[in-house]
Amino acid sequence: MPNNARSNQEEWVSAIKATIRDVCGSAWRVTPQSGKTKLDIKLSDGSRKYKTLPIPWDRFHARRIQETVEQIYSNVEKGMDIDAAIAAAPKSSNQKVVNVADPQILLDAWKLFEKYKT
Repeated sequence: MPNNARSNQEEWVSAIKATIRDVCGSAWRVTPQSGKTKLDIKLSDGSRKYKTLPIPWDRFHARRIQETVEQIYSNVEKGMDIDAAIAAAPKSSNQKVVNVADPQILLDAWKLFEKYKT
C-alpha cells in the first residue's frame, strides 16, 4: 500500500482540514508555511489565491486557524472580495489554550478543596 501524505498527518491537522473543507468547500485549504498558516483558495476561474495568515501552525492554534478561515469565508459569502475579507478577519495570534501551568491556580484550588472537605 502506498504511503500517502494524509496518513502521515497529525490528527489535529486532518481534523482542521476536514472541518474547513466541510464548512467552506473543497476550494479552501490550509497548509503550513514557515511555521505560519497558509490559506489557499481556488477561484472559480481556476486560478488560486494564497495568503499567509499571522497564526502559528501548531495544535494550540488550531481553533484560531479554523475560526479565522471561517470568518474569511463568511465575509466572501457576504460579497466582500478576498483581499478585503482577509483584511477584515481578526489578526490576533494569541493561543486560546494555555500550555503553561500556573502553580497559584493549583494552590488556590487545594485551599478551596480543604474548606470543602472539612
